[in-house]
Amino acid sequence: MAFCCTSARRLHQLRHLTFRCASVYGRTYGGYAAKRQCFSRKSLLSSKNHSLIAQARFMFIKVQETPNPNSLKFIPGVQILETGTADFPSLSSAQKSPLAKLLFRIEGVRGVFLTTEFITLTKEEEEAEWRTIKPEAFAIIMDFFASGLPVIHTDHQADNEHEQ
Repeated sequence: MAFCCTSARRLHQLRHLTFRCASVYGRTYGGYAAKRQCFSRKSLLSSKNHSLIAQARFMFIKVQETPNPNSLKFIPGVQILETGTADFPSLSSAQKSPLAKLLFRIEGVRGVFLTTEFITLTKEEEEAEWRTIKPEAFAIIMDFFASGLPVIHTDHQADNEHEQ
């Protein structure tokens, strides 16, 4: 019976939901312009608009703590680097990585570390809180991977990667 009540409640919520908003590389980060698009329920269900749905990247980003309380791992479930790692201890070192540059725009981020499977962000010790950093990091990571941009510019990739 609980399942039926839950399903009925969910159906009621869906009937009253008019729009679905999806980030289609949706903000302006650095020099990369983007936009948010809202789709009506009818346009989402229309067979002509499957490409619009495909453009919006829906990903589950897992977060893991590290031994350092000022660092968190973000695991987006997609390959980040082909091989090795890339460490960006400052914004000036991140000029070769569009993703790292965007992550450094979050207030309180002090370092970015990229691997094949995860991104580690390091925050400033006392000044920043994870509850304000995490939502921005989620948005940047999702929008970035929806954009199709390279994580590291290929002409600079060999300079900044370290084999594990």
